[in-house]
Amino acid sequence: MKKHFYLYFLLMLAITLNLYGQGEWTLLNKPTTKDLIDLHFLDNQQGWAAGEQGIILKTIDGGESWVEQNSNIDDRIIDIFMLNENFGWALANFYPAENDTTYGTIMLKTSNGGDSWEQEVFPEEFLYTVVFFDSLKGWLGGDFGTILGTTDGGSTWLQAIIDPGPGAQYPIQNFKFFSPQYGFAMGGKFDIWGVIWKTTNGGQRWTPKVVGPEPYFDMHFKDSLNVIAIGGDFDLGSRRAQTTDGGDTWAYVYLAIFGQARALSFRTETEAWAPLGFTGTYMYSLDGGVNWTDLYTPDSSAIYDLVFTDSLTGFAVGAYGTVLKYTSPLVALAPEPALVSATAILYKNYPNPFNPSTTIRFRIGDFPGGAGGFARLEIFDITGRKVVTLVSGNRPPGEYEVQWNGHNETGQEVSSGLYIYRLRVSPKGQAASSAETRFFEQSWKMLLIR
Repeated sequence: MKKHFYLYFLLMLAITLNLYGQGEWTLLNKPTTKDLIDLHFLDNQQGWAAGEQGIILKTIDGGESWVEQNSNIDDRIIDIFMLNENFGWALANFYPAENDTTYGTIMLKTSNGGDSWEQEVFPEEFLYTVVFFDSLKGWLGGDFGTILGTTDGGSTWLQAIIDPGPGAQYPIQNFKFFSPQYGFAMGGKFDIWGVIWKTTNGGQRWTPKVVGPEPYFDMHFKDSLNVIAIGGDFDLGSRRAQTTDGGDTWAYVYLAIFGQARALSFRTETEAWAPLGFTGTYMYSLDGGVNWTDLYTPDSSAIYDLVFTDSLTGFAVGAYGTVLKYTSPLVALAPEPALVSATAILYKNYPNPFNPSTTIRFRIGDFPGGAGGFARLEIFDITGRKVVTLVSGNRPPGEYEVQWNGHNETGQEVSSGLYIYRLRVSPKGQAASSAETRFFEQSWKMLLIR
């Protein structure tokens, strides 16, 4: 039973890494045992995470270390937004307890990067999301379609105009703006309606539109017309909605993936990720959010928020202080070169997965300055350590085939796991070890199961 589970785990990992040759999610040291609900990064290095019992954490080294900031509250922080390295806001709901019947929202504000946080209380009002354009102009969203705006940094808040219609009074969970004038609010009620509100005058007036039966929690602008929203239900799973006309009409799709998608972030123009919360999974799309596949997080921890700061770096947070980081691998999978048909090609190994051996094929073509080339075929483990060199020397043009039997340079068996095989080719007489002499490089991943 244990062996079957291990094989399944390796297969899932192999599928994940082969699909995402550019990088992978890894666990960082947990800075706390409290649940982390929301995060906000300004760049690859500086970010904040917040969650249970009023915890706020800050990192300035890309998540390698975190410093806890004093929020002076014990309530669960559900949203944190940082405008820049100085100004930021966070929201926490509080509820009746024992003899205290008060409830509402505490908004925290900092002007010094979180070294200190001021409090503002909104009694008998549950607010779920906060966003600011600058240090003065911002928006709050919450229960009963509440949208509050400020132009003086929060000294005063005014209710925006909400056009009447179905779903207008349902909870608002998030804001996303394409420009200071044009943006959306999103939310709804479980098992009733998902609602998306649109503004074209800077948030002064909002028009609601019902889109499906479940609430939405996040959104991504591909451009001003093409927008994708994501959400879902605890028991019925995740959904998406997409518009191609700037929100005038929406196409709703049930994804049939268990879990509640509460965040959405695009790593590239076509690759997107969304955490699924309590299921211990996240889901990804490789076609701009049309089709999705779910997979387990590295240790099956519940992940509640996720963000990419660029195509090479991402962060995610979740239950019991879990922090994940997406980074490019030590041995990168090189893209297929433009001259592949004239110079060389590395084929995918077969079989894969394999035990005890696999066959690796490659082709050498004509390089500038002479026929054939100097070829080096090497195998690395997933951490980037070289395991064995299979080929190293000049090769004339032609097709080649090499077997690897799962042994390292000294002839010892290596353990089950993922391995990278890489082919580098340069003109004859020049070792294929530097970018200056290398004309071809390509890599693939393979899975050894003992």
